[in-house]
Amino acid sequence: MAKRHMQVGALFGVMPVEQRKRLESRADLPYRRKQSMTEPTTEDLPPRTAIQYVSTRTLDRDDEILDPAGADLEEFRRSPAVLWAHDWTSPPIGKDLQIESDDFGLKATTEYARTERAEEVWALKQGGFLNVHSVGYIVHEYKAPGENDWPDVVDQYAERWGMKSSDFANVQRLITRWELLEHSDVPIASNRDAFTEAVAKGLTLSDDMAAALGVRSSAPDAPPAEPKRIIVPVRAVRAVRRVAPVRRVIPRSVVDVRRLTREELDRMRGRL
Repeated sequence: MAKRHMQVGALFGVMPVEQRKRLESRADLPYRRKQSMTEPTTEDLPPRTAIQYVSTRTLDRDDEILDPAGADLEEFRRSPAVLWAHDWTSPPIGKDLQIESDDFGLKATTEYARTERAEEVWALKQGGFLNVHSVGYIVHEYKAPGENDWPDVVDQYAERWGMKSSDFANVQRLITRWELLEHSDVPIASNRDAFTEAVAKGLTLSDDMAAALGVRSSAPDAPPAEPKRIIVPVRAVRAVRRVAPVRRVIPRSVVDVRRLTREELDRMRGRL
């Protein structure tokens, strides 16, 4: 998985032109990725469509919380592409038909494409083997322990979300305003057993997808390649046989044969 923390300027080389122009003056803004795991809803929906939380307000591995109400979705809605594993350089695997924030997180209605990669992701999602999402975002404002108003901020959020103030004891940053750049379907290590089960049930994965998930594809192994046949002229073989005893060298490789043959021909031509 790529770096979780960087500056947004590091992405300028792969960003869409309009998005890059808008952010060029703010290249030093922190860019973050945050994963969440939720079960998508696919029943009673159009084909290849899922409703899923792509971000939640639960505490992440960096002891941070994203406030769903603080998400700026305006720019994302102009080009609501869904990626695989934050890969900006590859075509998207889908698009969001709708995305909104509620008290729990960002809820998206995603339609998946019909590309090879999107087909694999959709098959894993339908089978219940892939339910991990990650958002790529820019941090604009946050609150942290040690600030004068931190106790008041905790009390306000605890009341809003129906939690206790003690539930925020491990929070290092509460990100109150942030801008969504993209969201992705992603694999994580804890899901490898599920992916292995998917393969065991006959789901065929491409080699790079299997590598990303940390499992082997169920596709049959490719037959071993036949050894290449090397045709050596009879004259060259005789020349090597004459040279080899003198040099006390028994040619065992193609390199030996070619080198000795070249030397013998040069000797016959008077070059040695």
